[in-house]
Amino acid sequence: ILQSAGYIEYETDPDARARLKFLLGRDELYKLYETTPNEEAVISALLRNYSGLFSDYRYVEEALISQVSGLSQNEVYLILKSLSHRRILHFIPQRKTPFITYTQDRIDGCDVVIPASVYDQRKEQFIKHVNAIEAYATNNHVCRSRQLLRYFDETKSEDCGICDVCVDHQPNPNAEQEFKDAKQAILDLLADHKPHDIKETSELLLPRKAFKEALKYLCNEELVHIDGLLIYR
Repeated sequence: ILQSAGYIEYETDPDARARLKFLLGRDELYKLYETTPNEEAVISALLRNYSGLFSDYRYVEEALISQVSGLSQNEVYLILKSLSHRRILHFIPQRKTPFITYTQDRIDGCDVVIPASVYDQRKEQFIKHVNAIEAYATNNHVCRSRQLLRYFDETKSEDCGICDVCVDHQPNPNAEQEFKDAKQAILDLLADHKPHDIKETSELLLPRKAFKEALKYLCNEELVHIDGLLIYR
């Protein structure tokens, strides 16, 4: 966001380029006998395209060495690492970490003045977020997945078929039997005619929809009573 607004720029540190220096003298280098053809091609490309490599570190470009030697950049990199390990040269690989340059003056936090309109905008956004969360938790008619996608402006979607909303709306051929089983399980729990904590009903492990319908039916028929957190017959 800051980059698109023109507040910062990403740049590559010029000191991050690859550098190397030969540790062997020119005469010693020509006397090497244990180098492979690929290593010789890389050494030859270095000597032909860069000067001063025996006296100081010089910036080198692996892409250029690759082009001149006929090898891939990865092969050039591995060969330079190998030559460095054998103390023929010292190779410092390129660092790829970018750095940021601020294109505008930075203001201390104590001096920043935020206009009221920004607070109003943030408040409005916060209210929308809260309303969206509340709607997601209370909406039992629209697929949960579709609600989430709609929040992110993805309007073309289909029901997932596996969330609680989708499952509740799927036809259940066993619904009648589950309702009867749930009703009987509740009555059996309260058969002692003593008040029970409503949380005890969760131990019955009944299908959620069947349990809700059975409990509503029993309360409407005054077969079961609920008083606060207590349930009894």
